[in-house]
Amino acid sequence: MHDSVFRPAAWCGSPVTRRAFGRWLCTGSLLVALGFGPPVAAARRRLPPAAGGAVTGHSPWRELGDTPAATFRAEFDRLGSPMRREADAIRDELAGFSRLYLAMAFMETKYATYQEIIPPSYHNALAVKAGDGSGAWDRYPSFQDGARTWVRRLADPRGPYAGADTLRDLIAIYAPRFDNNKVTRYVATVVDQIGRFPLEPEPEPEPDRKPRPERDPDPAPRRPAAAASVRAADAGDGRPAKKPRSRGEKIARRNRLRLAEQRPAAAEAGDRLPVEDDA
Repeated sequence: MHDSVFRPAAWCGSPVTRRAFGRWLCTGSLLVALGFGPPVAAARRRLPPAAGGAVTGHSPWRELGDTPAATFRAEFDRLGSPMRREADAIRDELAGFSRLYLAMAFMETKYATYQEIIPPSYHNALAVKAGDGSGAWDRYPSFQDGARTWVRRLADPRGPYAGADTLRDLIAIYAPRFDNNKVTRYVATVVDQIGRFPLEPEPEPEPDRKPRPERDPDPAPRRPAAAASVRAADAGDGRPAKKPRSRGEKIARRNRLRLAEQRPAAAEAGDRLPVEDDA
């Protein structure tokens, strides 16, 4: 290449850069104006903000909630999924995440009905890769075990998703562009699917209990309380929180505790994740 060829880098190092025109030229604004580059706004394109409580790419992925059990089972029946035999057991593992799970499982494998890439014997409906860095698909004894591992990885306070706040942040890490994924299309599909699943209503609060009669102080020694009974007091009457009875309640409590540990880790991360966009 001859020295007479125009080099923008040489212009940037010349005294011209001290003038407004030089700064404008070196930042690439002239090239964008002439149609040789994408606008900055397009390169940082984001989804519109939520309207009326609707789910969008800006929605916090940890707060998408659950869908009723009937809707959960009906989705597997609709596509004839092999997961329908474990529908209730899968949902028990997904307390707080069942809407997100359905949407992403539909996007990844159509509820394990698309078997061209991942064999059904892997029980890997979310296309989760092994944690050893080999790039191989993870294998599970059942779809329930796969759901349990998926929740544990998402809620890990030291995992890659700890700093992800929005649904788009999560998907940009879960299905990155360098792995031949279209992040914007992925987000749009998941948002559309979540909108199809009704949100399970919150359980009605239990009626107030009758106040217990006051007891006389008893100096007699008492047995120490078990560690399981020493819990945070209810917001209402100050008595210990009710111990979870069913397996589903225990799993829901476990998932809530994981998220509670993850939120401080996300706050310490500080920096926002970069926004990936499709070319």
